[in-house]
Amino acid sequence: MLKLIVSAFIMGFLVSIPPGAVTMAGSQLALKRGFLKALFFGMGSTVSDIFYLVLVFFGVAELISGSSVLKIILWIFSGGLLCFWGISAFVKELKKKGEEESSSAKEPTGRFLFFSGIGITLVNPVTVIGWIGIGGHYFLTLNQSGAIPGYRGLLLIPIIIAGCFSWYLLIMFLVSRMGHLVGGFVLKILIMVSSLALAVFGIWGFVSAIREAFLFFS
Repeated sequence: MLKLIVSAFIMGFLVSIPPGAVTMAGSQLALKRGFLKALFFGMGSTVSDIFYLVLVFFGVAELISGSSVLKIILWIFSGGLLCFWGISAFVKELKKKGEEESSSAKEPTGRFLFFSGIGITLVNPVTVIGWIGIGGHYFLTLNQSGAIPGYRGLLLIPIIIAGCFSWYLLIMFLVSRMGHLVGGFVLKILIMVSSLALAVFGIWGFVSAIREAFLFFS
């Protein structure tokens, strides 16, 4: 059993290493608002990961992945959220004068960031496809080997998520420390670059929706 726990944790850790929209959004928060704000966002994202992993375990996620209409809707919502988040953050940073923050600017609450993390991850088809490919293969291998039969495989989901979250925490901590070390101008550039990267992820979502719609109607 210990071997299964370790393998599940390592799998979750390795799955999280390739940078994506969630890592970029969290890094932006860590740079601009600090580690704690990025933590709230990551906790929300983790809730969506758990949801999709459970769907993958029961085979439901394959139905979502196989529906072109649903994928188009998800791509549009995902693209819209990421573009809004990235462009609005870029514009706000561009309007700032030096290191001064407007006194009227509202600090995002932990609750807002938590639900933002849920939303961005939940409507991102890459999350569904990624967990189907990696998590589905993992659970299938477990079932075929008889290592942990039946519904007991669900017990490994928290371990997988712990591995994912460990990588996220490590990156957010390092990024937040970097935000404290660099000068105001460099920090401003880093935040603007991460904001544009989020917008690029959003545009890619719209392009994917158009491509999926073309394949569906052709």
